[in-house]
Amino acid sequence: MNIQITEKAKTELDNLYGDSKDDKVLRISAKSYGCGGASFALNLDDPREDQEIIKVDGYGFVLESGVSGNYKNITIDYSDNVLKKGIKMVAK
Repeated sequence: MNIQITEKAKTELDNLYGDSKDDKVLRISAKSYGCGGASFALNLDDPREDQEIIKVDGYGFVLESGVSGNYKNITIDYSDNVLKKGIKMVAK
């Protein structure tokens, strides 16, 4: 599994994590699958002991089963577009 984080996303992740960068993880899960592909949920969460934490550039990520087995490359990005503002994920 390869996770990349854009510079814009790192700035937003720093705001999101705040002082809890070492204590929290960004949990990535698949919300739904449709004709246009999958929709994903990104949530800041407490890690569980039974989960593998993937560290990238100091950020912790947990991939739920619907994500970890289906994608090889994930890019975490930030969009400041008026219609779709926020942290987003592109998976291939």
